[in-house]
Amino acid sequence: MGTVFLFLKKPYFPKVFFPTQFIYFCSKMNKKHIKVLFWLLLSFLILWSIITFFPIYDSGFSLGGKLNYFWLQISNSGTSTGVILIVLLSTLITYLAQGTKKHNLKMSALFLIGFLLTLKLFAVLNEDFLKPALAEPRPSFIKLANRELIDLHQLYNSHSDKENRRIYVGEQLNKAEAKLKVSDIDQKVLDHWVHETGFSLPSGHTQNAFILAMILAYVFYLLPQKALTWLSYLIIFWAILMGLSRVALGVHTPLDVFVGAISGIFIGYLLILTGFIEKLLFHES
Repeated sequence: MGTVFLFLKKPYFPKVFFPTQFIYFCSKMNKKHIKVLFWLLLSFLILWSIITFFPIYDSGFSLGGKLNYFWLQISNSGTSTGVILIVLLSTLITYLAQGTKKHNLKMSALFLIGFLLTLKLFAVLNEDFLKPALAEPRPSFIKLANRELIDLHQLYNSHSDKENRRIYVGEQLNKAEAKLKVSDIDQKVLDHWVHETGFSLPSGHTQNAFILAMILAYVFYLLPQKALTWLSYLIIFWAILMGLSRVALGVHTPLDVFVGAISGIFIGYLLILTGFIEKLLFHES
């Protein structure tokens, strides 16, 4: 939420993040911080348990699968449009819950802009730097390569950007001999595979979902209307479903999702410890 710092009269966020400042942040932990962290870590354990002990992996792309459309809709809710709508709606709820004052509107707008830019920043860092550095191919493309439909080396080394990869995969799958080899895969999911042409580790959808869940669960928990606390559990439940959808659709491995979830929780918790949520939305120093 770096862009909102300029609007604060007395920002105290350090210019450089040293280990001693991390210790300072940790010293600011309170019962509310710990409670939200507990629920997010519990959600990670639930996510891990479902993927480990239930047949979720690769369950959402076979032709005629009953949950294919459901998993696709959950996954699509984690795209830019879905995230913007979730953050916008959450900010509006927070604004209305505190009374429609001019000051509240200004601070809510700053929170909205800062939060969206922060999510975008971590998405770019993940997609353009971390994933290419780790260079793990998506399991969906490994499946297509095993069926001799695409060449993984050509996909990732001859096509440097996502759009060219989409063109390459689309052309390969449109060949007459290829259609028979993918006849057992739901066409909508196959289209999703063609669109998702980045690297695999970690899952960006899952990371952003858990950052969202950590921040918004905390925001809803701080609302004066305790009747709205259920929204905290709703956003956490959505984050769990997001992780499950990425595994079910075959575009990420369980490891991708686990790393994405843990990194999302860690990033979200650090953002909470800065104290800017209280400062912007609840006017606490």
